[in-house]
Amino acid sequence: MVKSFVKGSCLRRAGAAALAGVMALGVLAVSVPQAEARDGRNGALAAGAAVGLAAGALLGAAAANSGPEYIAPPPAYYPPPPPYPHYGGPVYYAPPPVPRCYMSPIQRWDPYIGQYVVVGHQQMCN
Repeated sequence: MVKSFVKGSCLRRAGAAALAGVMALGVLAVSVPQAEARDGRNGALAAGAAVGLAAGALLGAAAANSGPEYIAPPPAYYPPPPPYPHYGGPVYYAPPPVPRCYMSPIQRWDPYIGQYVVVGHQQMCN
């Protein structure tokens, strides 16, 4: 069974809240009219807008790319078991002797049915 774990879901919510706060401040800063724009202070406004736009782009990219982190399961490879203790080479046994004895049927003539009938067995040895 493959499991995936989500790390930092609380951090993701906090990042989304921070992004919403930055966007609200940006809307507020744009909607407030400038009280006095003389002596070349318009350059500071442009620099602040550029920094705010760049910071918003960075926070938006970070929030968009912060998906659930996948943790892969452990590998399916297990090391081989330790070798068995070695007590010497293989042991070979002589083949079993060929049986020299066998069972032979004992047959007798049965006049009632007119043929030979097996009435027992006897052991025959060479």
